[in-house]
Amino acid sequence: MFANGEWREGVAVDRALAEFADADVIAADGGVRYALSLDLPVRALIGDLDSTPEGIVRRLTAAGTTVVRYGVEKNETDLELCLAWATQQGYRHIQILAAFGGRFDQEFSNVMILAAPELKGRKIQMISGNEVLQVHHPGVIPFAGMQHDRLSLIPLTPEVNGIHTRGLKYPLVDETLFMVRGRGISNELTGPEAEVRFSSGILCSVQEVRPI
Repeated sequence: MFANGEWREGVAVDRALAEFADADVIAADGGVRYALSLDLPVRALIGDLDSTPEGIVRRLTAAGTTVVRYGVEKNETDLELCLAWATQQGYRHIQILAAFGGRFDQEFSNVMILAAPELKGRKIQMISGNEVLQVHHPGVIPFAGMQHDRLSLIPLTPEVNGIHTRGLKYPLVDETLFMVRGRGISNELTGPEAEVRFSSGILCSVQEVRPI
């Protein structure tokens, strides 16, 4: 899925493009330019399309792309509409590129959208440069990487409780992270695998990805 933010090159982006070379491509309005620049077929183009030239819309429609156009005065962002459409289509693993940069309000909103209850149970990743962001509900979350990879844990609710970690340099044992504190920032993996589990709240993780 391509959002309409800034394109940031990096290891995480390269891996996503290689791993999902045959995946269905969904574009949020102007994000379609990234798909086209990579010569990727577009499964669906969604949004108010105020950032996409009409010539491109006509060309994609003729090529069989599903185009879902909304009015400019709408309650949802284009990315939010894309995620709703993908959910209705039954997609369970979604990777979002170019969701950051540009306007901070939209960048912040893009992250918070991932906490929507209807997205619970799906693996959704926002990937930019060398970083992978995910939003997690209570349970056990595995992480794979390399020793010294950075992993930050950021509460999206006032508290995230009952946190236990394994495989991190600074362990948490039945602890609470608070939204208004930065204690979960810049932890590190001690090996190729780590695990975080917690009992309540909503947690955001940002993992650095480095070349092997």
